[in-house]
Amino acid sequence: MSKTKANAAAVAALLVAGGLVFFVNKPEPPAGETDAGSATPHTASAPVLPGNPTSGMKPGEVRPGEKPGTLVVQPFQPGPPKTISSNYRVPSHRDDARITKRNDGAVIFEQAIDLARQLHTEAVGPEEDVQILDAILRFYRLVYNTNPVAGENFEVIGALTGENPHKIVVFPADHPDINDAGELNDRWGTPYYFHALSGTQLDIWSAGPDRKRNTRDDLKLGLEPDLQQ
Repeated sequence: MSKTKANAAAVAALLVAGGLVFFVNKPEPPAGETDAGSATPHTASAPVLPGNPTSGMKPGEVRPGEKPGTLVVQPFQPGPPKTISSNYRVPSHRDDARITKRNDGAVIFEQAIDLARQLHTEAVGPEEDVQILDAILRFYRLVYNTNPVAGENFEVIGALTGENPHKIVVFPADHPDINDAGELNDRWGTPYYFHALSGTQLDIWSAGPDRKRNTRDDLKLGLEPDLQQ
């Protein structure tokens, strides 16, 4: 069974089950061992993307940070590793994910919603906002293996709030920073800019406190922009 079909089957099971359910994934066996009943060694699937030659890290790889409570993550987007709070650890297919199902059929990823509630709060720094959004998008990719097929901010946010084939919800539709046009604003009131680099690479860009893109105070995930003086 292909990975896409397997994920679709998992979602279908969620839609039928209802109530509170869990994804329980077996940990990887030690090197050289095999899964029970399997004739071949167990290997974890990984995106086929170039690593970072400077850091030696692969896309999605996570390592302990130098400071307590931090992790170093190599984003799927191009660019150097990022140091983030351990609260925003990159989810993977091996994680246990808290899932609930609403009466309207929507499937809620509670961990992603918890992250979204921290977005733009005083408890986190502005530089962490784009990291939180990146982590939320990865919950979406757990199901679809791709980012939302969208070009505009309101389309991306619509997909994350449930406007997708399986009604997967990884962002709350009542978030206070979603404007009347359905766009997600940054903490200074300017809509985020989303730019698809590939099916699994999505640039996330905040114009920063001056509310102008391509200036020194921009916050951006991925490649550094060409900034004006």
